[in-house]
Amino acid sequence: MPKLNTAQREKVRRTALEFHVRGLGPADMVVFLKEKGGIELSTRQLARYTSEVKEELKRNSRTDREEEIGRALSRLDGLYRKLEQNDPRGALQVEKQRQELLGLITHHHEHSGKSVEDWLDRVEKEDKDKAKAEGKKKDVPVAANS
Repeated sequence: MPKLNTAQREKVRRTALEFHVRGLGPADMVVFLKEKGGIELSTRQLARYTSEVKEELKRNSRTDREEEIGRALSRLDGLYRKLEQNDPRGALQVEKQRQELLGLITHHHEHSGKSVEDWLDRVEKEDKDKAKAEGKKKDVPVAANS
């Protein structure tokens, strides 16, 4: 087989990646390259390009995963800070997602979050009762001393 030039090597790499991602086999790639690009590959060249594509995908998936987890955590942290004071239920949901992303909780532990929601209900009720009681105190007229 003749040695491939730079443009041909790049075409083979792109084709190998596309075929691998689509789940098509190396034999399909050989036929495609020969018919559409006039490029003939030896078995050795085919194995090398296929291996390179697999390694590239592995490298990309490791890097992208770490970056995406970092990006997701940053977004969740920002959202939590926005919700913390005004929407405790929303903040709780964000924190649950953050902990799940970090692997600290799993779906089968969701029932344990119920006690936190019950606590939030009690706190909200106490706040409303307290506000209501304070409102009544303001409405009660103060008797004048005679």
